Amino acid sequence: MARMLSRPCVSVVIATHNCDRHLSQAIDSVLAQTLPDWELLVIDDGSADTTPAIVQQYSHRIPDSQLRYVRQRRQGLAVALNHGLQLARGEAIACLNPGDWFVPTKLERQWAILTAKPEIGLVYSGWQRVDVGGKKIVNVMPWHVWSQLDLAGWLQQRPIWLSALMVRRAWLLRVDGFDPQLPGAAVLDWVLRLAVLGCRTEWLREMTVYGRPNAGVISDAVVQARSLTTVIDQFFARTDLPATVVRQAGQTRFTTWTWLAWNLYRTGHPTQMVIYLQQTWYNSPHPPVDTIITWVESFAEFARSWGEPLDTERLCGSPEWQALMQWCMATASRPSRGIETSLLG
Repeated sequence: MARMLSRPCVSVVIATHNCDRHLSQAIDSVLAQTLPDWELLVIDDGSADTTPAIVQQYSHRIPDSQLRYVRQRRQGLAVALNHGLQLARGEAIACLNPGDWFVPTKLERQWAILTAKPEIGLVYSGWQRVDVGGKKIVNVMPWHVWSQLDLAGWLQQRPIWLSALMVRRAWLLRVDGFDPQLPGAAVLDWVLRLAVLGCRTEWLREMTVYGRPNAGVISDAVVQARSLTTVIDQFFARTDLPATVVRQAGQTRFTTWTWLAWNLYRTGHPTQMVIYLQQTWYNSPHPPVDTIITWVESFAEFARSWGEPLDTERLCGSPEWQALMQWCMATASRPSRGIETSLLG
């Protein structure tokens, strides 16, 4: 008990804005943790719903030493998360999206890795994607693609699920927080900055979170695409990257923009999809025909991993795709396709 009054093992930070529909489920999942030594910080980013009343209901169930509710004027979830990180007292910090909920052993299992391996600064796990009603869609297990989460591995993680992370407090003190100018990509930017400094990550190869996409987090795919483009631009502009990572720039841009193009298509932005696929054309490691085949195969793989099978006929029959094919044929007939590294503004 004395430890809980001083510094808990883990601080859980929930930054929320108008997400009262799911907030109780998130808080209840913290209460159900098998690791008892935690504190919970709920940072309310100017919600206009019943969020204050919901948190107040827990004041009789959770001691003041374990639950803190902070309300701020509307400044964005990145600022709210940073506020929570500044207030957190735990030896480790785990963030929880307000639409997500933890598996009961989440904190215990990730904390055990940090306790047993002091050289590890961050633990990442899989998650189960669910719909708005909480029904299972698909298990997301990124370690099957990238077994090692070094810089090269992090560059291929799309998306990074914030609720599946746990980071050691000592590493938080070495980097700035989440960049509010990067909605939809601030987590990747933050993790990459940690990795560049040498923060080592280990997989916990199991599901620790149930995640609702777009519940209380960025949902605008166009905004996310611009932010992620900025992150990749800024990252490869650094002068302190290992040569092996620098050589990965073209492939990273190709795979990142292809994923962004799929996400834009999935969310009803086919014109923007075309723009990003045109960008991948200039960074493709493949011949023209193979590049197009890779686009389709990648779209299908991304869709499967998201639990949303791709209708290939619908994609390839769309007017935007047909216009893209005409552009590809015209571009491929030029003497040189060249390599361009400039990104979208």
